[in-house]
Amino acid sequence: MAQNRPLERISEEPQKDKIFYIMFSTFYDMLKAEELLNKHRLDVEIVPVPKGLRSDCGACIKSRSPVELLFGLLGQVAGVRCYVFDGVEYKPGRSRKQKA
Repeated sequence: MAQNRPLERISEEPQKDKIFYIMFSTFYDMLKAEELLNKHRLDVEIVPVPKGLRSDCGACIKSRSPVELLFGLLGQVAGVRCYVFDGVEYKPGRSRKQKA
């Protein structure tokens, strides 16, 4: 199970067949998340939101890093949603509600 492995071990295992698109409620939250993920040397890139998906800020973070690791690190960022692209279609993934 991925939860029992050390952080470094998980980050070395990109899921080459899946691309995760992580969307945020605000552009500020997305930049905050990118900075945090870059500190952990994860494969992340800011890209426009793909056609067919919707985001309030118009941009998102694209990554091949394991989604469990991404969401574990983004614990302080509110309004996070994730979509998975498997090469054919976008599927809803995990999400975190806006903090009150």
